[in-house]
Amino acid sequence: MNYILKNEYYEATVASRGAEIISLKNSSGRELLWQNTTGKGWSDHAPILFPLCGNIKDKKAIYKGKSYDIAQHGFAKKSEFLLIEKTDSKIALELKANEATKAEYPFDFILNVTYELCGDTLVFSSTVKNTGNEVLPYSFGWHPGFMLPCEDGQDIEDYALKFDNKKEVTWV
Repeated sequence: MNYILKNEYYEATVASRGAEIISLKNSSGRELLWQNTTGKGWSDHAPILFPLCGNIKDKKAIYKGKSYDIAQHGFAKKSEFLLIEKTDSKIALELKANEATKAEYPFDFILNVTYELCGDTLVFSSTVKNTGNEVLPYSFGWHPGFMLPCEDGQDIEDYALKFDNKKEVTWV
């Protein structure tokens, strides 16, 4: 299912499959995310990479003597997320360990993803919670593809990604 977030600056479409933002349009209707209009190249828009960023040798992980096949960038991008909260400008989605995830990754977890339009800013946040009794090995990434330039008369050098808050990872 696709969900729409909207405020005076943006309209965002978020898919429950992969908790992926699949469209982000400014107030004039211009698309800001990669849409692969030619059908060639990368087919994603802004996938969630979990529990793996990148690849592992032969796409196989071994844990406690058992082999697990795990796809490049993990399974989150192809998993159906549960809707937890939805307002006009905010959505929260959740993925819990289940039979399908455990076929690739034998750990108990909850992955929460939130998108919120706050004025002229899209805020993306995520948390990974270990719900098991063992150490939870994972990597996490968000891989948005942007349509640049977004405005007529601009060059790619006119853009920057800004991270206002440095956060340290706390191991619990």
